[in-house]
Amino acid sequence: MRLLIADDDDYTRLGIMESMDWTPLGITEIKEARDGAEALRIAEDFHPDIVLTDIRMPKLNGIEFAEKLAVCSSESKLLFMSGYMDVDYLKSAIKLSAVDYIEKPIRLTDLEAAIKKTVAFIHTKNRHQSMMNQNMALQRQKLAGMLKSKSMNVKEVISICKETDFPADSTYMCIVLSQGTDEEVQDSWIAFINDYWSSYHIPSLGTVVENNKYLSILSVKKHDRKRILYVIDLLLKKNEGWILGVGKEALHLETVAESFQTALRALESSFYHPNLQMFGLEQRKNAPQGLGVELYSEFYSLLKNEPTQLAAWVDMICKQFCEFEYPRKERVCELFISFAQAILHEKSSLLNKMNHIFNTNDLEMYIHKCRSIFAIKNFMQQLLTLYVEELEDLSQYSRVIRDVMSYITSNCSHVDLDVREIAESVHLSTAHLGMLFKNETGVTIKQYIGDYRLELAKKLISNEHYKINMISELCGYASASYFTKVFRAATNLTPVEYRKMIMK
Repeated sequence: MRLLIADDDDYTRLGIMESMDWTPLGITEIKEARDGAEALRIAEDFHPDIVLTDIRMPKLNGIEFAEKLAVCSSESKLLFMSGYMDVDYLKSAIKLSAVDYIEKPIRLTDLEAAIKKTVAFIHTKNRHQSMMNQNMALQRQKLAGMLKSKSMNVKEVISICKETDFPADSTYMCIVLSQGTDEEVQDSWIAFINDYWSSYHIPSLGTVVENNKYLSILSVKKHDRKRILYVIDLLLKKNEGWILGVGKEALHLETVAESFQTALRALESSFYHPNLQMFGLEQRKNAPQGLGVELYSEFYSLLKNEPTQLAAWVDMICKQFCEFEYPRKERVCELFISFAQAILHEKSSLLNKMNHIFNTNDLEMYIHKCRSIFAIKNFMQQLLTLYVEELEDLSQYSRVIRDVMSYITSNCSHVDLDVREIAESVHLSTAHLGMLFKNETGVTIKQYIGDYRLELAKKLISNEHYKINMISELCGYASASYFTKVFRAATNLTPVEYRKMIMK
């Protein structure tokens, strides 16, 4: 805490400062003044928690100083000291809410007791104020949550508006903000946003939406939309990467929920315009309703018959979506997840060639996390490139050998996968199939299975969420110890050592 000592007697001031051990009392910074006027100047910048002041001083006496102090540093707590036990002074001290009054000559025990009393008083008041502030914040969050709900209780809302001093008869505007990431909204960010609106004297409420977005409900004067948009523009210029949706004005409390929905919908436009920061629901072209089954049929037809044309087709439909800003993000994600799953169904071995994607769940999560249609398009183009390259690599082999490779890819997790089982799947004898496979690939089926399992294991090891036991099972090894033995023989490293090496 900060302490200001004001006394015109140098000996008294210095004696107080040097005779006390202030640290155990919680005092971390001390300043001194020779008269009331100097004390007032210091207090205006210093904002002391405690002021220990003499009553009789030149320029401004202690009472006059304390009256002016109440204006510039209202939270400062007063301790008066004087050798004059004057009744009028005592009455003035009481009116100024002095915590205590110390008689001169000062005894250190009395001073220490007074300081302790004042520190305890401040701590108690701060705790009480903190609880009041927390309760007020919770009430304001509750109010924001009720206002964004379409089924709110109007009487209860108006009651909480009065409790929290939020205008109940105003015009309102909803703002939904995002930092442009999937990270959860932090308390520090919430405090920053709320303080920002307050700095422009804009009454506001706020609550977290969908974990990574923040809703601000602003109370605005009629025809004040331009000023609000200017204030928002300043906010975004200072914070690159933030995006924000502006809802339509709500003329009364009952329509705030509609403003919130339009703000959310406006924010979704960032999916089609990743380089912009602020979005409203401007007039759009009439978008076609629904996604016809023809898109699915066109895709599957090209996948089977003309896979080299798929990249251009994906680019074309993305341009169509951007033209109308339709469909909404979730629908686009579902569409491309279906397409990507179909590609992996045809060639599941592609998973081994995709960074950070280990299964179809990862695939879905990745596409849902894409912040723009362009990110999804780029991912699909990369996947299609891998798919076409895979087809070209396999084109050198006969249909039987391609079927064998596909069967191994789909069943490599089976510990007992062997040549006999594979030969039965293609209706050939083991000897004949073994000869065909060696002639076309240059390796035996057993060697191919071993190499495939090893490359799959390397891919899975790169994901630290996969434990070694799980990797050995997914790759078809009989046990973790056998997997470790095979892996070390091939790489001169154990799986754990390999993971540490690639994670550096």
